[in-house]
Amino acid sequence: MTVRTYTASTEREAMRQAMEELGKDALILQIRRQPEAKGLFKMAGRQRVELEACAPETLAALRRPSGGQAQAARAYAAPAPPAPPSEHVRLLEELSRKVEELVRSNQNVAQSLRRGDLPEMPAALQEAYTALLEREVPEPQARRLAQGAYEALRGEELKSPVLVRGQIRQGLERFLKHAGPVTLTPGRCRVVALVGPTGVGKTTTIAKLATHFRHTQRRRVGLVTIDTYRMGAKEQLQQYADLLGIPMRVALTPGELKRAVQEMSDRDLVLVDTAGHSQKELLKLNEVKAFLAAAGPHETHLVLSLGSHPKNLRHVLNVYKALQVNRLLLTKLDEVVAFGSILDVAALSEHPFSYATGGQDVTERVGLADPARLARLVLGEEAA
Repeated sequence: MTVRTYTASTEREAMRQAMEELGKDALILQIRRQPEAKGLFKMAGRQRVELEACAPETLAALRRPSGGQAQAARAYAAPAPPAPPSEHVRLLEELSRKVEELVRSNQNVAQSLRRGDLPEMPAALQEAYTALLEREVPEPQARRLAQGAYEALRGEELKSPVLVRGQIRQGLERFLKHAGPVTLTPGRCRVVALVGPTGVGKTTTIAKLATHFRHTQRRRVGLVTIDTYRMGAKEQLQQYADLLGIPMRVALTPGELKRAVQEMSDRDLVLVDTAGHSQKELLKLNEVKAFLAAAGPHETHLVLSLGSHPKNLRHVLNVYKALQVNRLLLTKLDEVVAFGSILDVAALSEHPFSYATGGQDVTERVGLADPARLARLVLGEEAA
């Protein structure tokens, strides 16, 4: 029988390794824990866990009669007294019984691991940790947040769901970085560019920002677009500009973009809408890079749709590093049920968040992506 041993800092991680190699129905044979010498928070990744597992087919193979077992069965059916089982067969039968006993004894543990339950947590902390996983917070981040709450609270405090949740909220706010809103200085033109792949809502967000600064802030705003690839993109932005009563220019080359920005230097804010390409179109991304170099924006916001799969978000963050992004702007909050992917983005990028918005109505307020708001979204305490 082939038994695999997996070593990790937590039972959950060891189970994940076993399930990746042996399949989701892997049979847990034994879990050995080496408790931390100082007796600190066991789930924090400082303990050593060894998990032994085997594939379900292994047990099935043990149950099938071997050649020796079949021969023993035939001997038993014959009139002559049956031959005693060989030592090999006896050992196989004994091992099979032991495996079944171990599987039965560890079924509850395996089910708990699949649900994310970690029995060494205090109950209130376990509840908060499980809630984070249900909100699609990546497991390493959920573990760190739970550990932070464990280390900040003592004794009876750890039994209070309110105090535990409060500590986790504080941990979220400390982890999430905020750039603040676009800040305008009287007499100076600020150039802000939005970049990102197709379908993330750049043009709609540009219109929302223009509406906010034009009507709410009473500032002089200009629009420039280099998006001549997407059908109807410049016409859509022109409609927004006409409704707001602000100028709009189309730039076909980096030189034209530079001149358009210079012509609007009397404005308080110039918003640049860039072409959206697939993150795989590296050549066109280099074209966007050339446009941005000509415009010289003070801020470049990478627009990320929270409706995207976490794997796609990670890929976009990696590809768009070439554009010297310095802000992250979240869109399509209205299409998301759980906001745990915000932590995935924050962990993978050194850049702070600027705004977080959702919906197609350009008159809607563009909300700030400040840590308190993002933490409430992650914890399900605020609707998008």
